[in-house]
Amino acid sequence: MENIPRVLPKNLAVQLDANKWTIPPVFGWVSKCGGVGEEEMARTFNCGVGAALVVKGTEGDNVIAAIEALGETAWCIGKVVEKSQGKGYILQGRIFFQKNNFILQCLQDFDQTLP
Repeated sequence: MENIPRVLPKNLAVQLDANKWTIPPVFGWVSKCGGVGEEEMARTFNCGVGAALVVKGTEGDNVIAAIEALGETAWCIGKVVEKSQGKGYILQGRIFFQKNNFILQCLQDFDQTLP
């Protein structure tokens, strides 16, 4: 998440909503088994966001449609806001859930993807 603000002027930040994209189960597994907190996970790993484009708000739907026409999946995951102070990103929503059944499901899904 720290990479996105690097393309913005210093007075701007990104406000991201983790509920807007699909986070692969392996990240829940890494968080739980590695004892890595949500903030560190968001800072260190892409958490399912392979690439981020910053576009004019009125063009968001057109850009998403163009990406999806190429067979890819795309989401609007946030917006550009005035930077108050500190980091260049604000993360909203929960990336990982602490419920055991979710972690178990993540482990099961992860195990099923192994050769």
